[in-house]
Amino acid sequence: MLQCSNPDVLNGLVFLGRNDQKMTVTRGSAGFMGNFRAPEGFRLIGVGVRAQGYSSVAYRSSLSGGKAHEAMIAAFEADGWAIEARPGAGAMFSVAGGLTEGTVCRNGERRTILVTDHAGHTYVTVNAPMQYRTSNCNAPDLVTMRPGNGMPLFRFPAGTSIVQGGGGGGSSRNYTTTSRIISTEPAAQLVQHLAPQIEGLSWSRDSGWAGIGSAGSTWRGSYEGEPAIGVLEIIRVSEGTYDVTFTIGLSE
Repeated sequence: MLQCSNPDVLNGLVFLGRNDQKMTVTRGSAGFMGNFRAPEGFRLIGVGVRAQGYSSVAYRSSLSGGKAHEAMIAAFEADGWAIEARPGAGAMFSVAGGLTEGTVCRNGERRTILVTDHAGHTYVTVNAPMQYRTSNCNAPDLVTMRPGNGMPLFRFPAGTSIVQGGGGGGSSRNYTTTSRIISTEPAAQLVQHLAPQIEGLSWSRDSGWAGIGSAGSTWRGSYEGEPAIGVLEIIRVSEGTYDVTFTIGLSE
């Protein structure tokens, strides 16, 4: 039955992959989960891996979203993991649109659990994020995004979580990086929150915009000694989930 799953649903809804950064999905593999025992009634879909090293293991459950989330958290606790609280967010939180998220930690290693409901089915993904956090479990920590060497280090508001980070690319004249975050803040508010951090690196704001599904700003400054233009874009991909992209282009 799972072999008939729509590949776009698996990539986008279940594994949170973008059209230009699809995951390679291996059906029936538990990947980094190893011998972990999922709750009774959870059916393994497989593991998805992206070139940047981000990977997820997905399950399907007949339970409702909240019950499925509770069951997976309980299974992790039985395996020695602890729920990790976030400043201002508690141990877990829900956002509109049916997405439920939580983080568990063991010996400084973290797993992010995401639950989505679609067409009467519940999908549970367990994500092994890249090590943007290295602190001890439940130690105070800021959720940050560093686009690349010499670029702004973004500190997001309390309660934000990063589910995909570190992807980027470019050429000798430009560099672009993107991360996917979960936040209860609207896109325009996130842009305002990041603006002082860009200004602190001697960038001057050039323009800005805010719409229903996106917000952003452009900046003028220098990068590695050359005049440059910076562009911040925050695009809503679903309710409470955003792609944050920062691009630096060297002026001709």
